[in-house]
Amino acid sequence: TAELKSANDQYRIIAETASDGIMTMDVEGRIRFANRAARLIFGYPAGDLAGRNFSSLVPEYQRHLPVVRQPSGQAVEVTGNHRSARALTMEVSFAESVDGGGHTILTAVLRDVTERKGFERNRALAQKLESIGRLAAGVAHEINTPIQYTADNLDFIQRSCDSVEQMLGVYRRLVAACDAGEPTAGLTSELRKIT
Repeated sequence: TAELKSANDQYRIIAETASDGIMTMDVEGRIRFANRAARLIFGYPAGDLAGRNFSSLVPEYQRHLPVVRQPSGQAVEVTGNHRSARALTMEVSFAESVDGGGHTILTAVLRDVTERKGFERNRALAQKLESIGRLAAGVAHEINTPIQYTADNLDFIQRSCDSVEQMLGVYRRLVAACDAGEPTAGLTSELRKIT
């Protein structure tokens, strides 16, 4: 009837203008309909997806079909194949229905999240690197503090040893002067300046 044709035309317009990919297929996985967004996601021109098996686009989709029979409202993440052989990361939700002829139809609503997932991976990596940087700075600080303490103490010991060595040198010369019966006033004055 005219009403049915008008309703079908409206549904087709809605499906064609949707921002998410919409595909329908039979129980064997043969694609019956793919909207514009689905064709763009997979990189195919109009008409090239009809008749193709959905598993050529999303190889592991069948393992997610039990979700259809117990719908959770959640999309599942799947890997798809773009026409250019580039891998796609997609969120897909499936729904099962029966057409006017009593045939089971599977509808897949697809969203390409490849870019978003890549951004999330890069952000997670940046956060990990930032955490590693903070950890390295903390470790460096923990290592540097005792090293600086040790270096300061070694510097103090070195200056003390130099002072003792200088004093011993003056004592040796004082003993030699005493043994030789020479005047010791200059040496005792030098010794008082060191101590």
